Amino acid sequence: MNRARQIGSAVRTASKRTPWRSDCYPQALTARTLLRLARVPHTVTFGVRRDDAGELRAHAWVSAGRVAVTGGSGQSWVGVGSFAWSPRRS
Repeated sequence: MNRARQIGSAVRTASKRTPWRSDCYPQALTARTLLRLARVPHTVTFGVRRDDAGELRAHAWVSAGRVAVTGGSGQSWVGVGSFAWSPRRS
């Protein structure tokens, strides 16, 4: 899972340096691509919650086992969909 932590760190660092908005969704897609290339099993989850004004907010996060790769743990969000990937065994 060290590789997952490294990928998460690289994605967060890169997201601070892009000339465009790199919030949770592009970070999740980037992390997913890098994790797949590194053949690290992972799950991308999409969730929602209401903010203090009652507005619906959306969030995406990626985990690899118990490692929160991007987007945090997602604990305060209600998951509405997730996609898991793991390498095929030959």
